[in-house]
Amino acid sequence: MSDDVRPGALKVYLGSAPGVGKTCRMLDEAHRRAAQGTDVVVGAVECHGRPYTEALLAGLDVLPPAGGGLDLAALLARRPRLAVVDDLAVVNTPGGGRRSRRWQDIEELLAAGVDVITAVDIRHLESLNDLVEKITRVPVTGTVPDRVVRRARQIELVDMDPEALRRRMAHGGIHAPEDMDAALAHHFRPGNLTALRELALRRPAGHVGAALERARLAEATAEVEPVRAADRMRTALLRAVGHDLRTPLAAALAAVASLRSRDVRFSAEDRDALLATADESLAKLDRLVANLLDLSRLEAGALTLALRATALEEVVVPALEALPEGGHRIETRHLEEAPAVLADPPLLERVIANLMGNAARHSPPHEPVLVSASALADRVELRVVDRGPGLPPTGRDRLFAPFQRLGDTDNSTGLGLGLALARGLTEAMDGTLTPEDTPGGGLTMVLSLPCAARPGDLSPRVPAVASPGPARPGAAPPG
Repeated sequence: MSDDVRPGALKVYLGSAPGVGKTCRMLDEAHRRAAQGTDVVVGAVECHGRPYTEALLAGLDVLPPAGGGLDLAALLARRPRLAVVDDLAVVNTPGGGRRSRRWQDIEELLAAGVDVITAVDIRHLESLNDLVEKITRVPVTGTVPDRVVRRARQIELVDMDPEALRRRMAHGGIHAPEDMDAALAHHFRPGNLTALRELALRRPAGHVGAALERARLAEATAEVEPVRAADRMRTALLRAVGHDLRTPLAAALAAVASLRSRDVRFSAEDRDALLATADESLAKLDRLVANLLDLSRLEAGALTLALRATALEEVVVPALEALPEGGHRIETRHLEEAPAVLADPPLLERVIANLMGNAARHSPPHEPVLVSASALADRVELRVVDRGPGLPPTGRDRLFAPFQRLGDTDNSTGLGLGLALARGLTEAMDGTLTPEDTPGGGLTMVLSLPCAARPGDLSPRVPAVASPGPARPGAAPPG
């Protein structure tokens, strides 16, 4: 079965004994489903010479049998929405089904995406076969593995009072007259029918119990998974914080401790270098804490937005200036030609700074990072293009996960929150951030935001009311 085929659903009419009306109930459902517009085909029905069963086939699409049995190949080629295949326990005749047992043919139909309704007596279930033989003293030919019935989406019990079933037998409604006496004396004895009825009543109850247990298990798993995800996040945070927050803090403390030391006399140049180290380390620590706070506010839905018409040059230029001096060369194109976007300028500046910083880290030294803009319908796309190693398809699922440093060779680039925060801030401004392969190698991050004015309308769009929250930190380079 191909991955895109939905497995078919199985419904089983489970009878307490032969003649209780399983096939008739099954054909009644086929008529109802066909009247509702479902594509129904009768693949195989055992009428056993009963005129009332044969009459129920009228008006249904009945597939001609092959070699006296189910023509599975024709049914698969026809591929109806619903197939009616009677007598789950039948042993196929040569030239009939593809396999030796009908339940195997039904499994093939289900795998092909065809829903199936079928019928079987309780005596044919594999786990009850020996017990039924001891009760009735009649050998049972043809069994069905319990797993086949357990996989049914629905089991409907077809039952009849033992005395009423014996009257139906006596009136010729089940077996031919020549077989009636033997059946009444053996399988259809009142004690046997009562015992079989009790077995049949227990089986659907067990099926319902198993279904409820599966539902409870699924519910418990759904409750546990968020806890597991939170635990994974906590572990990743502790691991990241253990290094990335401690490192700049330790550098700043060491610089300050050296400056306060009375045992060493520093030159003016050395003092300036130590002060610069402390200043740089504290600035980095401030950025890391700001990123953590903003990510927390995003997840809580408590980030304040101040959306307005924003020209891309208004945010790209400050984002460039926020990047480390002497870093990678970054080229910009068509920024002045792009329409203004509806955005929060400080937040958008942080997003762009994150994207450019990430691209610069992964691009070869001789390859510039390209930042270009273009308008598409009522949106503006800003593309940040690098010529780095790119990402394998499997890496894209983790690209925006917090505390990921895909492709980084060391831990000096921050907590790995940059892209997670960039996407969160972008989506807060009704934008999207998606990765694409750069032709020729590399990664392109596509930032899409709504235009501040619709075509032909110069008035800015009215933003939605932002949820209240604590004051937002100012723009900062990637962390």
